[in-house]
Amino acid sequence: MKSLSVVFMQKISIFINWQIDAIQGKIDQIEVSFRYQTNITNKWFKLKGSLLNNSHGNPYISGLLFDITRDRSQEINTQRLQKHLVKL
Repeated sequence: MKSLSVVFMQKISIFINWQIDAIQGKIDQIEVSFRYQTNITNKWFKLKGSLLNNSHGNPYISGLLFDITRDRSQEINTQRLQKHLVKL
């Protein structure tokens, strides 16, 4: 099992590649979701960013990391329930 730091760094690497694309004008919104599994639970994270310009017109990326475990767990449980009800 990969550690959180390895998974996190892989996603950050993807995020950095997207930053380059954003600065080059290829994209303007960045969003990636990923899961980290421990022995006890699954944790879900969402990394969101967007291209901004400073007062001199130089582009930069501003991003946030959100813990979306609760929302994602509810979504998964709802999907499982719907699949189970279809089988009945």
